[in-house]
Amino acid sequence: MIVITFQQSMAKYELIAPFAEQPRQKVIKEAYKLQVPITWTFSCNAIGSNHCLLCRSCYEREEALKLYEKLSQEESS
Repeated sequence: MIVITFQQSMAKYELIAPFAEQPRQKVIKEAYKLQVPITWTFSCNAIGSNHCLLCRSCYEREEALKLYEKLSQEESS
């Protein structure tokens, strides 16, 4: 039987998170610029296939979507 640790199994991968330390507003502006479909994202902390709309992640996602929409409206006017 072959047993490996999580660290050993992940050794060949490199985790890159370029926006991890960036303010959310900067990330959303960059997503808008790159036309990232953020409405397709899922960030809920609840277990399930739908957003609970109660947890902090859902709240932050809703705020991000509002900013994204605002950027879209500013560009179209």
